[in-house]
Amino acid sequence: MTKDKAYVSIKLYKFNTLTSKNRNKKFMTNLFHKSLNITAALLILLGVIASMPFESNQVAALESGYGTVTNIWDGDTFEITWDSGATHPSTTIRVAGLDTNEVAEGECLADAATTRLEELIPIGSSVKLVAEDPTSSSQTRALRHVFYGPGYVNNLAIKMIAEGMGLPASFAEEPSYKYWYFKYGEEAKVAERGLWLPGVCGGAPSSWPEVETYVNYDAEGNDFANVNGEYIELRNKGAATLDMSDWTIRGSARLNGHTHTIPSGASVQPGGIHRIYSGYGTSTATKTYLGLDEPWLNNETDVVYIRDLDLNMRAAKFWPCTSTCEPWKSLVVEDVQYDAPGNDATNPNGEWIRLRNVGDTTIDLNNWRVKESGKFYRFAVGDKIYPGQRLIIKIGTGISTSSIKYWGNQSGILNNSGKDYVQVLNPDSWEMDCYTWGNTDECGAQSVRAAVRMFVNFDASGNDVTNPNGEWVAIQNTSNKSIWLTNYKLYTPGHTFTFPVGSMIGPNSYLRVRIGSGTHTRYNKYWGNSGGILSNSGDFLQLRSSGDAVIAEHSWPCSISCGYSYGLTIDRVNYNAPGNDAKNPNGEWIRIKNTSAARQDLQNWKIKVGPYQLVSVASRPMDPGESITIYIGKGKNTKTRMYWGKSKGILYNTGSREVELLNPYRHDTKCYSWGKGSC
Repeated sequence: MTKDKAYVSIKLYKFNTLTSKNRNKKFMTNLFHKSLNITAALLILLGVIASMPFESNQVAALESGYGTVTNIWDGDTFEITWDSGATHPSTTIRVAGLDTNEVAEGECLADAATTRLEELIPIGSSVKLVAEDPTSSSQTRALRHVFYGPGYVNNLAIKMIAEGMGLPASFAEEPSYKYWYFKYGEEAKVAERGLWLPGVCGGAPSSWPEVETYVNYDAEGNDFANVNGEYIELRNKGAATLDMSDWTIRGSARLNGHTHTIPSGASVQPGGIHRIYSGYGTSTATKTYLGLDEPWLNNETDVVYIRDLDLNMRAAKFWPCTSTCEPWKSLVVEDVQYDAPGNDATNPNGEWIRLRNVGDTTIDLNNWRVKESGKFYRFAVGDKIYPGQRLIIKIGTGISTSSIKYWGNQSGILNNSGKDYVQVLNPDSWEMDCYTWGNTDECGAQSVRAAVRMFVNFDASGNDVTNPNGEWVAIQNTSNKSIWLTNYKLYTPGHTFTFPVGSMIGPNSYLRVRIGSGTHTRYNKYWGNSGGILSNSGDFLQLRSSGDAVIAEHSWPCSISCGYSYGLTIDRVNYNAPGNDAKNPNGEWIRIKNTSAARQDLQNWKIKVGPYQLVSVASRPMDPGESITIYIGKGKNTKTRMYWGKSKGILYNTGSREVELLNPYRHDTKCYSWGKGSC
């Protein structure tokens, strides 16, 4: 799997240039929206928008010509006389990036758009005409981006689109400024200007059900081989049936024949969903098929408009989104088991992907996707993940539950050794998280939120007050990039620790912050408290950014998703050592076994015996079926043996002191007792 990645900075935005799955599919764009500052974007005033200058790095190399306006045909077409050095034989100009309704057909706001164009570029005014290719044309008309006003800094299409007088269009021949045309089209939609005003073309908008729109523009696999992998989903959020008979659908305005009619009788019931597929099939009450032989939605930048019989805009979807994006959600890939026990081909459920909601709100997963090598797992209507909850997607088949989903593959799909990665995409196709393994760096630098795991040891051995360093916070970096924590904070009510300058967690490494005092090292930091500060009965601790954004949280006792089973259990306890227990501590031992079907790690797990505690600080991976034996006495640790370091036995032969095994989150406790034990 390969994906060419380069990053370009454009003012407040950052885009990701992607190599298209299929370069022959549709028009191409080099700009794919990766992330943006929504708040800052919404502060741009309309007057600034209209006069915004465009830097050369935003578009391809352009050629400019100049002309004088002699006649206005309609809202997107006018006549000029070329100044000397004309580069096109036609004197009729078709405005690139703009599509207005037709005057000749008496369409809604067509006359208003024509009047507005006459106001912006009146007859006799001079205009700058810009193109990547001087031969670009549309139906014999010269296709040009048009600039007007003093210094020719005002983009005509942006002004008309921002006012709702026309819709953003895209021409394959002249894709420059396309992102901006679509961006301000979406802002006009949000502001309900012009064509976006409900009922501007007629009807009674107060009776219209609200319509939620989702477009699956990137089909699984090859788009040409999976035309029905493209679909538009409409959800009726109102209380009345939505009749869509003979409504029209347009992509990239009405260009290149991209206008399609929804068959008579199509409707959406209250609360229901109707899908409109691009290819062939038998239409039903919940499905419509357009009968196209080829895919028609661009994978990177496009728009879909859905208009009623009066040409009112009843639904629309832009991508990449700018103003109507799904709010940023904190859904991350916590772990991937890509190497199934045994043969991956015959044990697909031995491969799995574990997701975690690290945010503080419930995420509705409808139309969220997990992507790997062109394959998609799509969550269903009603799927949710609560704050702190974990969810596993098994690669094979089975009956899905609220916490375990099945992808449905007959064999494994995750590459064990080569380049591979898993992406989580929200309904707007934004990458929420990416997890990579093998000899690859396809994910780039993961965010701190996605990369870190945090565990809190809130119950110190012995007395917490006198043993503050027995309370600690472990932060693991699961990514292959270093994470810098300078000025990040740990917060628990009444106490804050700020990481000193230079604090860093290396790739696949960890850092531990102890509550008491000590000398900072690379792997250990000290909070500086004279006594314990974490309540054993219930508390929380947060990792916060320098700006106080919550990055990770560990709370206890657990209230959600506490029952994730790692499969580690206490297999056996030898509490009665040969001879005298006090003199033969290594005759007492505890055996931990991995009963799961996946590799597990004992790192940060705790074993408790009465007042005594042992935490596996180092990484100790355990394959399925493997065991690690913890001897109570002293010795040299190996892959299968750990030594507690006690000078005498601590396991009571009578059974009045049980053995507990606590996972890193301290939520799942395994208990082993004998005799009069209390498990």
